Amino acid sequence: MLTTLCSEDGVPHPKSAGVTPRHSGWLVRRGPGRRAGNGDLPADPNSKAPQLWHMADRDAGTRRWVTSRAALSCTGMLACLWWMAPALNTGSTEPAENAATALEGRGYAPMALPDENRPVVDLSVRLSPDLRNATGTETIVFTPDARICRVVLRLWPNAPSIAGNGSGMTLDRVTVDGVGRPVQMRSAGAEPGTAGTLAVVPLKACRAAGSHLRITARFRVRLGVGGAERVGVDPQRQVARLGSAFPLLAWVRGRGWVREPAVPGKGEELVSEEFRLDRLAVTAPAGLQVVGGGTPESVTRRGGVAVSTFHAESVRDVAFAVGSFTTATAEMAGVTVRAAVPTDAKAPAEEWLAQARTPALRMRTQFGQLPYRDVWLVVCLPKFAGIEFPTTMFFPDVEVGDFGRLVPHEWGHQYFYSLVGNDQGQDPWLDEAFATYAEAVTDSGAARYTSRSLSASVRNRVGEPMKDWQGSGMPTGSYNEGVYVAGAAALLRARQAAGAAAFDAAIKDYVARNAHSVAAPREVCAVLGRLPKALDELHAAGAV
Repeated sequence: MLTTLCSEDGVPHPKSAGVTPRHSGWLVRRGPGRRAGNGDLPADPNSKAPQLWHMADRDAGTRRWVTSRAALSCTGMLACLWWMAPALNTGSTEPAENAATALEGRGYAPMALPDENRPVVDLSVRLSPDLRNATGTETIVFTPDARICRVVLRLWPNAPSIAGNGSGMTLDRVTVDGVGRPVQMRSAGAEPGTAGTLAVVPLKACRAAGSHLRITARFRVRLGVGGAERVGVDPQRQVARLGSAFPLLAWVRGRGWVREPAVPGKGEELVSEEFRLDRLAVTAPAGLQVVGGGTPESVTRRGGVAVSTFHAESVRDVAFAVGSFTTATAEMAGVTVRAAVPTDAKAPAEEWLAQARTPALRMRTQFGQLPYRDVWLVVCLPKFAGIEFPTTMFFPDVEVGDFGRLVPHEWGHQYFYSLVGNDQGQDPWLDEAFATYAEAVTDSGAARYTSRSLSASVRNRVGEPMKDWQGSGMPTGSYNEGVYVAGAAALLRARQAAGAAAFDAAIKDYVARNAHSVAAPREVCAVLGRLPKALDELHAAGAV
C-alpha cells in the first residue's frame, strides 16, 4: 500500500511540496489564447489551436491525495488518474514495443512540447591560449511565470565537487534591461576560497508574471587541472572541458527560484528549466576544435583564433570541449550522433558510435523519440567517469574492451535528466536510478541489480536527497549503491510486479507527459496510478 507520496490528510508529500505539476489537466502547446501556468487549461474550449489530450477534470480547490490497492486517485493540482485501458495491467511480459503499439489509437500522450515562454540564451565564451582560463558573456531573455523581485544565478563551478581540482567562476558584472545591478554573492555550500554558488541580483522594482527581462552577465572561469568533473583541462593532451560553466538561471516554472546549497562529494546536483540556446559562440586557438554544445552552425577563423557556433532548440544545460579531436558521425535512432576523441585516443571515434547504436535504438523503442537534432559523445575526461548533459556526454579514454555500460547509462540520461528534468540534489534517483534502469532493461541486464545484496546502510533509502548521502560516517560507495543500484532494482522489480507491458507503457507515458519540464516523484506516482503493485515496490524501496 502506498502511503507516503499520496496521503489522505490533504498535505502533499514533503518531497513534492512546493513543486507544481506541469500537466495537471490539459496537455497543450502553450501559446496565444491560453492561460499560462500549471495545467495550461485552454482559455477557449473551442479554440482551433492544438489540444493534444485531456488527462482528467481538474478540481483546483484542494490538494487531496487518496490511494488504495485498486487505484490511485488524486484531485487538486495533480490528476493522478492514469486512464489507459485496464487491459494493459494484465501482467503480460510482451516486449515493450508491442505494448507501445497496443496503445496506438487509445489516446496515448504525444510528447509534450517545450514551453513557448522558456528563456532564450545567447552565450559567448573565449578561452585563453593555454586553455586554463575563459571569459564569457551570457544574455538571457527571461519571462517569469510569477512575480519576482530578484534574479538568482547559480555558479556551479564553485561547488565542492567541481572546484576541488582548482576550477572556479566569478561574476564581473550583471545588467538587467541594460542597467547595472548589484550582485550579492552567497556561499550556498561553495568550496572555500571560491566566490560562492549563488548570485542574487535585486531588481530595481519587482516585475509581474509575464514581463520580459533581459539579463546580461559577464563572467570568468578558471579551469583546474585533472579530475573527472565537468570543468577542467588536461594539459598533456591540451583538451579543455566546460560543462555548466556559465551562470545558470535558477528558475523552475511553478516553483520559483531554487537556492538549495551545494553539497560536498561527487554527484550531479543541478536543477534548471529548459531554455532555447539561440547561439553558443566559442573562441579558441585556431588549431583546436570545439565539440559538443548542440547543433554545429559555423567555424570562422581569424587572427590566430577560431569562432565555432552552435544552437539548440530546448536544453537545460550546456557543455562543450576544446582540443585536437578526431570525429565521426552517424545517423541512428532519428538523431545525428557525433563522436569526438583525442587524436591519440585508445579507441577510434567510430567505435564510440558503434557502442551507441544498440542503446540508442532500443531506448527509442522503450521511451520514445529523442527530440534533439544532434547528440555528442565526447572523450575528454582524464579519469574513468561519465557525465551527462542535454545533447552531450563526457567520457574517459578507454580501450575497446573496457567500455562496459558507460555509453548505455549516459544515453539513458538523455531521457532522464536531459529530456525529463529533475532536481538532481533533491531527487537524484529520478535521473540516476532511471538511467541505470534504462541501461538494464534494454540489454537484458536486470539480474545484475535485482540479485545484488544491498548493504544495510543503504536499504530503503532510494528517494533520499543528495545531502543525506554525503553526510559524515557514510561508507564509501553508499550513494552509488543506494541510488543507482537499489533504485534500478526497485524499478525492475516494479516492472516485474506490474507486468512488463503495462509498466513499459506507463514509463513511456511518464517521458511523454514530462518532456521538457522538471519532474518530481509524484509524476512517477501519477503514471503508475493504475499499477499499485509497482507503486508498492517503489514505496518499499523508499523511492516514493
